[in-house]
Amino acid sequence: MSACTADGLALEKMGVPAAVVGNSKLVDTTGKATARAHGLPEYPFVCLNGEQMMMFSREEMLQSVEEAVPQVESILLQGPAPAP
Repeated sequence: MSACTADGLALEKMGVPAAVVGNSKLVDTTGKATARAHGLPEYPFVCLNGEQMMMFSREEMLQSVEEAVPQVESILLQGPAPAP
């Protein structure tokens, strides 16, 4: 999660909108800590439902991803995160 977050933040700082996706447990810990360390504490993440996603069936994973698509679209269309 930290590498994905760091990549997303680097893109944002270059003016490229990015949507970082993860499960709620990782977003709430590693993702938010990495965003704070990079100076973007309010960086918006997309949280997929479920913490044990590796146990999801194919159908459950597809449903979780489909539910996340509107969040991803919203983040990408609003433009880069504001600089502190």
